Amino acid sequence: MYDVTHRESYKAASDWIKAINMNVGDAEMLLVGNKTDLQDRRQVRDMDGRNLAQEHNISFIETSALRNENIEEAFSMLVGNIMTKQPHTMRATSPSITLDIDEDEDEEREKRSCCLGRRH
Repeated sequence: MYDVTHRESYKAASDWIKAINMNVGDAEMLLVGNKTDLQDRRQVRDMDGRNLAQEHNISFIETSALRNENIEEAFSMLVGNIMTKQPHTMRATSPSITLDIDEDEDEEREKRSCCLGRRH
């Protein structure tokens, strides 16, 4: 995310994208230009953000958190991109828990569970 009223934050976003690509690899990213409500102070054009996103093959959107513009759309876009890459299985992990959700295994899980899916 960068601030469209602050050119340096835009330049830093490019560095962050490169660092993520080097250290994480194939991470789903969304470049967000924020504070579009401050048009009179804009230092970064919409096209600059689009070009940066295209250069790194990532999605792009501009938002205004103050006006709640494109906030939900940004999250939906990111989640949609993630789901496109992993449509059937999502994996959430933490140091102590691994959770697999697979649509094909839902019925089998209900059969093995003592409580899930039973109606009284």
